[in-house]
Amino acid sequence: MKSLFCNKCNLSEKIPQLIAEEVLGIDTLSLLKERYQQMKEGYNFSYEQWQGLFTEDLKPFRGYTDTTAVTMQIRHQLFKQDFERIDKGSIGLDLPTWFNIEEDKPRIMLIFQDPLRSKSYQDCRDAVLSSPFGLHA
Repeated sequence: MKSLFCNKCNLSEKIPQLIAEEVLGIDTLSLLKERYQQMKEGYNFSYEQWQGLFTEDLKPFRGYTDTTAVTMQIRHQLFKQDFERIDKGSIGLDLPTWFNIEEDKPRIMLIFQDPLRSKSYQDCRDAVLSSPFGLHA
C-alpha cells in the first residue's frame, strides 16, 4: 500500500484553519495550505531536491540548505505579543500530520510539542514550520 502523507481529506482544511486562527493569524491561512502542499510534494525528497520546492514566501531561514523547515511570520496579535515579550528567537512549530485518512477508517494523527531549534535560529523572530521529526524529509 502506498503511504499518502497528509492526503486530501477534511483535515486538509481543518488543521490549517485551526493553526491560522489560534497561533499564526488568519491571514496566514493560504500560506499554511501552501506549506502542507509543499510538504506533500517533498515527501521523501533529499535536501537538494527540496531546494526546488521553496518559494519566496516559504523558504528556510537565511537560505539554509540543510533543512526542509520554512519560516513564517506570526501575525496572531495575542500570540505575537507574547512571543515578542519573551524575546528568545524563533519558535518551532511542527505541523500536525496524518497518513492515509479515509472516512470509514480509524485515524492516527501525529502532533508534537515544543520542537527545539538550534542556536542557528537565535536571530530568527518567526515561526519555523516543519512536520514532526521532519517526516516529510
